[in-house]
Amino acid sequence: DMCVDGEGRVYFFDLNFRLAGSTCFILMHEGMEDRKSVGIMSAFNIEAPLADLLGRIEGDLRAKIFIPLQLYAGTADKGGPVSRIAGFVRAPSRDEALSLASEFRRRLSA
Repeated sequence: DMCVDGEGRVYFFDLNFRLAGSTCFILMHEGMEDRKSVGIMSAFNIEAPLADLLGRIEGDLRAKIFIPLQLYAGTADKGGPVSRIAGFVRAPSRDEALSLASEFRRRLSA
Protein backbone atom coordinates (compact mmCIF):
# COMPACT_ATOMS: atom_id res chain seq x y z
CA ASP A 1 0.00 0.00 0.00
CA MET A 2 1.15 3.53 -0.63
CA CYS A 3 0.00 7.12 -0.33
CA VAL A 4 0.96 10.57 -1.55
CA ASP A 5 0.91 13.39 0.99
CA GLY A 6 -0.21 16.96 0.36
CA GLU A 7 3.29 17.95 -0.75
CA GLY A 8 3.53 15.15 -3.31
CA ARG A 9 5.82 12.83 -1.31
CA VAL A 10 5.17 9.12 -1.82
CA TYR A 11 5.14 6.72 1.15
CA PHE A 12 5.13 2.92 0.84
CA PHE A 13 3.60 0.87 3.64
CA ASP A 14 4.06 -2.55 2.06
CA LEU A 15 7.20 -3.21 0.03
CA ASN A 16 5.57 -6.32 -1.44
CA PHE A 17 3.50 -4.03 -3.70
CA ARG A 18 0.50 -5.54 -5.44
CA LEU A 19 -3.07 -4.65 -6.19
CA ALA A 20 -4.45 -4.68 -2.65
CA GLY A 21 -7.81 -3.92 -1.09
CA SER A 22 -7.04 -0.23 -0.72
CA THR A 23 -5.51 0.25 -4.18
CA CYS A 24 -8.84 0.38 -6.00
CA PHE A 25 -10.21 2.97 -3.57
CA ILE A 26 -7.17 5.20 -4.15
CA LEU A 27 -7.75 4.93 -7.90
CA MET A 28 -11.51 5.44 -7.57
CA HIS A 29 -11.28 8.51 -5.31
CA GLU A 30 -11.00 11.04 -8.14
CA GLY A 31 -13.68 9.27 -10.17
CA MET A 32 -16.12 9.24 -7.29
CA GLU A 33 -15.73 12.99 -6.89
CA ASP A 34 -16.37 13.49 -10.62
CA ARG A 35 -20.14 13.82 -10.75
CA LYS A 36 -20.06 13.99 -14.56
CA SER A 37 -19.06 10.35 -14.98
CA VAL A 38 -20.89 7.06 -14.62
CA GLY A 39 -19.22 3.83 -13.59
CA ILE A 40 -20.37 0.34 -14.46
CA MET A 41 -18.84 -2.91 -13.26
CA SER A 42 -17.40 -5.15 -15.98
CA ALA A 43 -15.52 -8.43 -15.81
CA PHE A 44 -13.52 -10.14 -18.52
CA ASN A 45 -12.31 -13.75 -18.46
CA ILE A 46 -9.86 -14.09 -21.33
CA GLU A 47 -7.57 -16.95 -22.33
CA ALA A 48 -4.30 -15.01 -22.36
CA PRO A 49 -1.50 -13.98 -19.99
CA LEU A 50 -2.59 -11.15 -17.69
CA ALA A 51 0.37 -8.92 -18.64
CA ASP A 52 -0.65 -9.09 -22.32
CA LEU A 53 -4.24 -8.18 -21.45
CA LEU A 54 -3.21 -5.20 -19.32
CA GLY A 55 -1.00 -3.97 -22.15
CA ARG A 56 -4.01 -3.89 -24.48
CA ILE A 57 -5.87 -1.44 -22.22
CA GLU A 58 -2.88 0.34 -20.64
CA GLY A 59 -3.92 3.79 -21.88
CA ASP A 60 -7.40 3.34 -20.39
CA LEU A 61 -5.90 2.22 -17.07
CA ARG A 62 -3.60 5.25 -16.93
CA ALA A 63 -6.48 7.60 -17.84
CA LYS A 64 -8.64 5.99 -15.12
CA ILE A 65 -11.29 5.13 -17.70
CA PHE A 66 -11.01 1.56 -16.43
CA ILE A 67 -10.34 1.14 -12.69
CA PRO A 68 -9.32 -2.44 -11.83
CA LEU A 69 -10.79 -4.05 -8.75
CA GLN A 70 -9.72 -7.62 -9.41
CA LEU A 71 -6.80 -9.01 -11.42
CA TYR A 72 -6.10 -12.72 -11.72
CA ALA A 73 -3.26 -14.25 -13.72
CA GLY A 74 -4.53 -17.63 -14.83
CA THR A 75 -2.41 -20.73 -15.21
CA ALA A 76 -2.35 -23.28 -18.00
CA ASP A 77 -5.66 -25.04 -17.65
CA LYS A 78 -7.72 -26.76 -20.35
CA GLY A 79 -5.63 -25.46 -23.24
CA GLY A 80 -4.32 -22.14 -21.93
CA PRO A 81 -4.24 -19.54 -19.18
CA VAL A 82 -7.57 -17.89 -18.36
CA SER A 83 -6.97 -14.51 -16.78
CA ARG A 84 -9.58 -12.28 -15.16
CA ILE A 85 -9.83 -8.50 -15.14
CA ALA A 86 -12.77 -6.92 -13.33
CA GLY A 87 -13.43 -3.31 -12.47
CA PHE A 88 -15.28 -0.06 -13.16
CA VAL A 89 -15.63 1.38 -16.64
CA ARG A 90 -16.05 5.18 -16.37
CA ALA A 91 -17.71 7.36 -19.01
CA PRO A 92 -19.98 10.43 -19.24
CA SER A 93 -23.11 8.24 -19.60
CA ARG A 94 -24.26 4.68 -19.00
CA ASP A 95 -24.59 4.03 -22.74
CA GLU A 96 -21.02 5.23 -23.33
CA ALA A 97 -19.76 3.09 -20.43
CA LEU A 98 -21.49 0.02 -21.91
CA SER A 99 -20.01 0.82 -25.31
CA LEU A 100 -16.53 1.15 -23.77
CA ALA A 101 -16.95 -2.18 -21.95
CA SER A 102 -17.76 -3.82 -25.29
CA GLU A 103 -14.72 -2.15 -26.85
CA PHE A 104 -12.51 -3.40 -23.98
CA ARG A 105 -13.83 -6.95 -24.48
CA ARG A 106 -13.06 -6.72 -28.21
CA ARG A 107 -9.51 -5.48 -27.58
CA LEU A 108 -8.85 -7.99 -24.81
CA SER A 109 -10.09 -10.87 -26.97
CA ALA A 110 -8.03 -9.84 -30.03
